[in-house]
Amino acid sequence: MRLEGEPMSILQRQTPIVLLAALTMIAGCVTAPSGKTGDPYLWLEEIEGEKALSWVREQNGHSLSHLEKDNRFSDYMKTAQKILTSDDRIPYGRIRNGYVYNFWQDNKNVRGLWRRARLSEYRKKNPAWEVLLDLDKLAEVEKENWVYKRVSCLPPENDRCLLFLSRGGKDATVIREFNLKTKDFVKDGFFIPEGKTWLSWYDKNTLLIGTDFGADSLTQSGYPMEQRIWKRGTPLTEAKLLYKGQKTDVGVWAYRSFRPEGQTVLLSRSISFYESQNFYVKPNMELVEIPVPKDAEIQGLFDGEMIVQTKSPWKIRDEKGAHLDVKSGSLVSFSAAKFLRSGKIEEIKEIFVPSKRASLLGSSTSENALFYSVLDNVKGKVFRAKFRGNRWRIQPVKIPDNGSASVVSADDFSKDVLISFQS
Repeated sequence: MRLEGEPMSILQRQTPIVLLAALTMIAGCVTAPSGKTGDPYLWLEEIEGEKALSWVREQNGHSLSHLEKDNRFSDYMKTAQKILTSDDRIPYGRIRNGYVYNFWQDNKNVRGLWRRARLSEYRKKNPAWEVLLDLDKLAEVEKENWVYKRVSCLPPENDRCLLFLSRGGKDATVIREFNLKTKDFVKDGFFIPEGKTWLSWYDKNTLLIGTDFGADSLTQSGYPMEQRIWKRGTPLTEAKLLYKGQKTDVGVWAYRSFRPEGQTVLLSRSISFYESQNFYVKPNMELVEIPVPKDAEIQGLFDGEMIVQTKSPWKIRDEKGAHLDVKSGSLVSFSAAKFLRSGKIEEIKEIFVPSKRASLLGSSTSENALFYSVLDNVKGKVFRAKFRGNRWRIQPVKIPDNGSASVVSADDFSKDVLISFQS
């Protein structure tokens, strides 16, 4: 499942840009509160934790007071705002069903417009955008300080979406069901009160959800410790438990990926910010642990292959007992069907292996190919991979040699892909 981006508001985005240099200069002068462990700054590793965020806000306040005393501050702020609100910005977006969806903020639309344009229209210099939701108008009507966070739509039709809205830009969100055909919120539709919620569509009338269900349902970090199955028309409190993690976890997340060849439910228990325990969820909701390294990232399924990005060396034994070595930073796959039959990963297919000058940036899937971006000798390149004859066939995407490229968005139900190119 892919969630559309989480842009900061214009006012939120101005300060970090200007404060960056100042924070670098004063870093040696700031003393962080001591923790109880051998590392007095270990608590800062919990980057979403309230203690860490509170400390950052305090340091930003100190930095801002210093910067505002500089005569150049006002001009720098105006320049930054001009760049952030310029009409010359590229309207990056997500491809779905022949449309490009974009969230846009400028001086006139401070809270922003959620909008879309046909792909044919998007190719034009000045596309005619169809506004789906005006956040400034919504905030005025509802008298709420709404900040757009992200949206999750149900494939393949993508006419029903779950809109994540935040009061003032904080982590906690209110989630409301939105109908793209009527361009309005669904009456008596899915609604989740404010909280640090994670959810995914299972089908039109079912969600996979983790939120504040009451006592012992959140981790110490304030994120979901449970994932449940919630049916439309039933109280949220009656959602059926799928999995429960531990209080010390960062959180538990489940999602259903939608592909032309079928749907797959995956669940991840984040033990820390860098380690996770991953599960394949069968149609009967039985969980099967996927034996990949805890710091590996499962990217999803494509043509029956489970795609994995490694963060450290991975040693496995094949079906004949021989050792297989997977390098850190690789993109590899294995057969999901064979794994489910045997419970073991016995054959790895390489998609990308890093070198001294080349590293993986990311991957996306379209209807018929997997695309991945590589930073090769400080230049971005994009490759197309197709799974044929039990192996991956790789081709470079043809782009000019005088620039750098990366994948912006791909649609699992079409061959359309958006690629960014800079020269």
